[in-house]
Amino acid sequence: LLLACALGVVLAPQFSWRQGERYATRTGESRTVALADGSRLTLNTATRLRAAPDGQRKVWLDSGEAYFDTAPDPAPPFVVDAGASRVTVLGTRFTVRRDGERTSVLVEQGRVRVSANAAVLQAEETVELSRNQEADAERGRIARAERSPAQTAQRMAWRSGRIVFDGATLGEAVAEFNRYNERKL
Repeated sequence: LLLACALGVVLAPQFSWRQGERYATRTGESRTVALADGSRLTLNTATRLRAAPDGQRKVWLDSGEAYFDTAPDPAPPFVVDAGASRVTVLGTRFTVRRDGERTSVLVEQGRVRVSANAAVLQAEETVELSRNQEADAERGRIARAERSPAQTAQRMAWRSGRIVFDGATLGEAVAEFNRYNERKL
């Protein structure tokens, strides 16, 4: 028993190192993280994200929202797994938001490919997005929408500590405010 415990203490750090890094923000907090490949991530409120070990270009967005400014390197591409959705980066800056099974991807610059995560779903749908385009993915279905530069800037205003509403219902505004506060409206 003592030998097993000693072996566990010795191997535990190596095992957690192989799992990669874990990052999280509390409600109302944001955090910027630099990855080994030169990419920079900004995590929004109440976000949980895991990065692959050894500088591999893959992350898992478990919940919340993150802004990605990826280092250009087409081989291997940068990949974000967000539940049933997979985002493959074709060189870009973009945001991914995961609310349960729904994933939204908004591109600020460059291009990304949004598809069903083959490990989760067998759906074949794939959508390629470029600047000021957004995709909402849920249960293997992906809907694309065009956004104006002003709408893209409004949606990414959280990066500078602001929330911007334009034409939102009171319920939508309350839900968005509640993401950032422990005390709910």
